[in-house]
Amino acid sequence: MERKRFFINPIDLLALLLIVAFLVFLVLEKTGKHPVAGEGQLKRVEIDVIVKSFPCTDTNCVKPGEKLFIRVKNQPFDWVILKDVKFIPRQAVVPTGDGNYKLIPSPSEPYTVDILFTLQAQGYVRSDGIIVGTKLKVGIPIDLEGKMIDVKGQVAGIRML
Repeated sequence: MERKRFFINPIDLLALLLIVAFLVFLVLEKTGKHPVAGEGQLKRVEIDVIVKSFPCTDTNCVKPGEKLFIRVKNQPFDWVILKDVKFIPRQAVVPTGDGNYKLIPSPSEPYTVDILFTLQAQGYVRSDGIIVGTKLKVGIPIDLEGKMIDVKGQVAGIRML
């Protein structure tokens, strides 16, 4: 009687290893031992986000105290609290006759504003930066979504509280 040799297909073995690695990742994430989330101290942080050239006729579309959902680098993160919002109308520089300049509301962009959002969130403070979903740095693209607003901006400042 001939004995058949047991052979594992390399593709099946690779699929099994990927499934096991994914399960280990999920367990570490749920227990708080994820390599990114587990390091540093959890503190409140403020994030300034600027949105340039946003067409807007209603400045009541977002109010302080509202919850906004953020996506950092196109990765969904969490709900944050909107601490403050400032709508800044676009302006044009006009020379005066005496060699000076003055600012007037831009005639070419009458309904366009720059918006400065100040957000409060929980983040991990580490020696190499602040982690809010991913490592935050000034200039990173960030998306904000609320009840009546969905904007794309950039991080303009980060402060620990």
